[in-house]
Amino acid sequence: EEKPLPSNERQRKIWLLFEYPESSQAARVVAIISVFVILLSIVIFCLETLPEFKHYKVFNTTTNGTKIEEDEVPDITDPFFLIETLCIIWFTFELIVRFLACPNK
Repeated sequence: EEKPLPSNERQRKIWLLFEYPESSQAARVVAIISVFVILLSIVIFCLETLPEFKHYKVFNTTTNGTKIEEDEVPDITDPFFLIETLCIIWFTFELIVRFLACPNK
């Protein structure tokens, strides 16, 4: 089976690096990083749904009661938010690089 490759040498190297992990040691590293980021993203997504990791705001509404609401505003210092943001940055970078280097647009 023949692989469609870009005609430009630089694009070809980038395409091989991101699309064919068997093409070089660096391509294997990129593939391992991609799989790790995917797994990390899935784990973080699942973990942040657990009640132990939810953030709540407590409001006093009466003298003998409280109102509890889930905090919908993401805290930029929250580890889940930071890891998710880094994963999204990696996914976006990989998508853009693959699009720019792909042989058939």
